[in-house]
Amino acid sequence: MDVPLLHAISEGAINTLRNFKVQEISSLLWSLSSMSVLDDGERSCRIVQQLSAAPIIVHEAHSGQLWQGHYLCLLANALHPVRDRLDRSVWLKVHSRWAECLAPLAEFLRAITFPVDADKYVEALVEFGLFHVGPYYTRELLRSVGVGSSPPGFVEDALARVFAYEVSQKTSHAAGIVGVVSYDITIVRAFRSAHRIAGCRLVASAQPASTTNAGSTTLGACEGAEVAEDCSMRSTSSVSLRPVLNGQFVSVPLAHDRSGHAEIQILSELFSQLDSSVVKQSAVGIVHLYVTHHPCLSCLGAICQFRAAFPGVVVSVSYDWRPSVPRGGGRHSLASE
Repeated sequence: MDVPLLHAISEGAINTLRNFKVQEISSLLWSLSSMSVLDDGERSCRIVQQLSAAPIIVHEAHSGQLWQGHYLCLLANALHPVRDRLDRSVWLKVHSRWAECLAPLAEFLRAITFPVDADKYVEALVEFGLFHVGPYYTRELLRSVGVGSSPPGFVEDALARVFAYEVSQKTSHAAGIVGVVSYDITIVRAFRSAHRIAGCRLVASAQPASTTNAGSTTLGACEGAEVAEDCSMRSTSSVSLRPVLNGQFVSVPLAHDRSGHAEIQILSELFSQLDSSVVKQSAVGIVHLYVTHHPCLSCLGAICQFRAAFPGVVVSVSYDWRPSVPRGGGRHSLASE
């Protein structure tokens, strides 16, 4: 990462802020925030502050006509680390608009039943225009749908397992997203003895296919690269919006096939151990999940589908990765928040 070059580009952009469009300013701010640049101190913070004064933000951040979906997500997450240093009115505009976007999403996730109507479910989730809600808001969204953080002891064990896996693979974040699950579920069946499944295992995301729309990122690439994805997913004709079934759960192809993501693989494998006939019977227990990246919207939906299928099973989720810390260097930063 050429930090001086990014600084030079950003400082040059300050003189032409009036010409910036939504995609351009959100992409630049996200790049500054996501590539460890804010760790170098005052200079980066000052650049972000100056860029946040762009007319497209100051005067239009409250407008649903301009700031919405993926670009609003990038803007809110990029400004969040320095929100206390911004013009208060600017941050309040961005934050309130983003909150207005998250509220119906949380309501939709809470209302998920099992099984879902696949076509209607995919159409509804795509309508939000998001691929994820970013590292700074995923925890808040999870809490709002009743999913708490995984226990610290489990997270520590998960970190050790991920480290051992990366050592064995002789790689780190470039290998893709990795998930660790610990589960202990008991199924009480009428006139039959209780059935219990328990264990702990690591699952790596399946090798993804390249994205189908030009300029998009592939799974496991730097999240900052996702700024090139088309914010209007409904108009991306080359991307199939057909639902992808992974086990019994529906994965939503937001710009690319997400059915191989670690979270949905884990939940689908758990479901396969619990015969589908037990869904309407009594299943109680816990599932603790840890992933090396904040879950995407498709995986958040899969988590809610699992909870709807097994309401007696308590699901907790923790995740890694902070925009200004490389994966691996800050694994404790978001895991227990």
